[in-house]
Amino acid sequence: MLLVTAALAVGLVGWWLRPRPPLVLPQALDATAYARRVADPDAVARGGVTWRTRGYCGVCHGARGEGAAQGPNLSDDVWLHGARYTEVAHSIANGFPPRMYAWKGTFSPEEIAELVAFVASLRGTNGDRGKMAEGVPAIIGNEPSTSTTTP
Repeated sequence: MLLVTAALAVGLVGWWLRPRPPLVLPQALDATAYARRVADPDAVARGGVTWRTRGYCGVCHGARGEGAAQGPNLSDDVWLHGARYTEVAHSIANGFPPRMYAWKGTFSPEEIAELVAFVASLRGTNGDRGKMAEGVPAIIGNEPSTSTTTP
């Protein structure tokens, strides 16, 4: 019985960490566009307003991204689903049912880009005070600047 349980656990971890398909959004932004939003303090601020008022993000991820309820800590450098800007956008847009809602029907591509900018601003802000790290150390930031792939 223990062997069956262990095999199921390994299978579930593999399924959860599997590669994700490209972001499916009308007029999806490219990696450079996400990087511009991350560097724009106004975009970060708008993403923060969406986080607090429209997305209910803090219910699961904590008010400061420290992790709460079922959402992982977004203020550390260990992420479950990738920390590249297009990966974060994919996570927001498509979610991880049943744990995370897919927001692509609620937010425009621009609003998702602003949420990406806000989430990027959370990284490294809580040190060891947040929820225990889940996932693997992340490659943080943007894809190489030569990328022309639309997420």
